[in-house]
Amino acid sequence: MNITEKQQKKAAKEFAEYWKDKGYEKGQSQKFWIDLLQNVYGVENATGTSQGTSGKRFRRDGCLRL
Repeated sequence: MNITEKQQKKAAKEFAEYWKDKGYEKGQSQKFWIDLLQNVYGVENATGTSQGTSGKRFRRDGCLRL
């Protein structure tokens, strides 16, 4: 999914507002990272191997594969 810089900035602001003062950090870390990768960086399937907006690939363990 390709997003413009303007869309990404808007998504980042919405993301920050949504996650501001959220409670239990460890209990929500997976949701946090999936939300960040999918909605701010445009990774289509952050829970598996997928291609992000930069053409780089993310592995299931969260490592960036070039």
